[in-house]
Order: sequence, then C-alpha cells, then structure tokens
Amino acid sequence: MKNLRRWMNWQLEKVLPDPKQSFQRIEPDRVLFEEIDWSPRERVLDVGCYRGHYMNAIAPRVRSVIGIDLSLGDIPRGTPCICGDGQLLPFADGSFNSILCHMTANLFPRPDAAAREFVRCCTPNGRIIVTVCNLHAPYQRVNATLERLWPRCDWATLRTSQNRWTARQWCDAIQSCGASLERTYSCNLCWPLVPRLRGRWIIPNRVMHSWNQTIRRASRLPLQTTQPHFAAHDYVLVFRKDASPGAAPRD
Repeated sequence: MKNLRRWMNWQLEKVLPDPKQSFQRIEPDRVLFEEIDWSPRERVLDVGCYRGHYMNAIAPRVRSVIGIDLSLGDIPRGTPCICGDGQLLPFADGSFNSILCHMTANLFPRPDAAAREFVRCCTPNGRIIVTVCNLHAPYQRVNATLERLWPRCDWATLRTSQNRWTARQWCDAIQSCGASLERTYSCNLCWPLVPRLRGRWIIPNRVMHSWNQTIRRASRLPLQTTQPHFAAHDYVLVFRKDASPGAAPRD
C-alpha cells in the first residue's frame, strides 16, 4: 500500500503544479518588472509584503524600499519591514514616491481606509499600484459559494477574503482621495475555467498558462487595456496622485 501511494504521488507530481509557481503570477509580475518604470530616486512602500519577495526584486531599481505587514513571521531576517496595518500606515504624509499593494488588496476589512492611507502617504505626482481580483470571474464566484457553504472545511488552503471590492470600487475610492487612474492591465485570461477550489489545484499550471496565452493570441487583447476586461482574473491598477498647488514631488 505504501509503495502504491508513493507511485501515485510520483504520477501526480508530473501534472499537479507547485503552488509557488502559480501561473497567476506571470503576467502581474511582467507588469511590475517590465511595464512599470522604477526610478533610482524613488522611495517605495510595499503594503502587505508577506515574505518580501517583491521588495527584494524592486530594491536594486529604486533608492529605498520598505515593507509593512501584520505579521513578520515569514519575513527573512534583515529585510527592511515593519509590523503594521495598511489601513493605518505609521508614516507621515507624502513619505513615498510609490505605494505598492500587490495581491493583498482583498485582505483589508476596511478597504476604504486603506485607499485613503495609500493616497495620503504618497507624494504629489507619485504612483499607487494596486493589484485586485476580478470578483465576477467564474473562479471567484465558485470559490465564494464554496466559502459560504463550507466556511471551515479542512481542505481549504486560501486565506479568507476580508472584502469583496471590485476593481471599479478601488478606482472610485482612490480617485475620490485625490489620485487619477493612469493605466489598467488585464492579466490572466482564464475565463471561464476554474483552476482551483478553495486553494486546491484542479487544473495544472501548465494548462492554465497555455490557456491564457491561447486566449490572448486569439483575442489579440493587449496586456494594457482601457478598462478592466471581463475575461481577466487579475487587474493591475496604476494611479497617479494629483499634484498639490505649488508642490513638487520629493526625490
């Protein structure tokens, strides 16, 4: 029986993806590191930095980067991070040239407060970069239903969403605080497939990656779109904070 289990696990490893290599990271990461220009003079705040992966990747391109997260247990020693809440940032007004909130926007219980803090801590003419999920996608709808039916199932591995804000709600909130939407990127064209159920993969990464590429080629949809596209699973929203009268952005 033990040998049979080992053989089955070996076979499954050929088709089941490594969660750390999720296809969902490929296009958003391309936006962050290829589409967005980072300046060696800018100071960056990574809100919800988790293990500091994106901080470390951005650090060589900018003047300084600091992370903030509710827990520092997963952050490597020596990484410039502080323990704090993105809904109440412990920084002065205009402290950073860029505010990055990547893949964590749905974890804020009070997203309106987070939006206000992002704009407050950004310099005039600075950038606010937020990645949000498409809550209307089949993947999100199916998993939201499962979460309601089995909120404490022992096979769920995803962190429960703390808000159900759409990309439009994030845009409205951040723009109402004094920033303008500059660019929208529609990433991961996985509609209508559901690659995971409560964090458990049911469609391999390679299949989803190929599906995304096929749909993008067939539709000729560019990564940057005029508005969030319905077939995308993730959106990277880039805002520019309005310049105050007579104020200049900090270096």
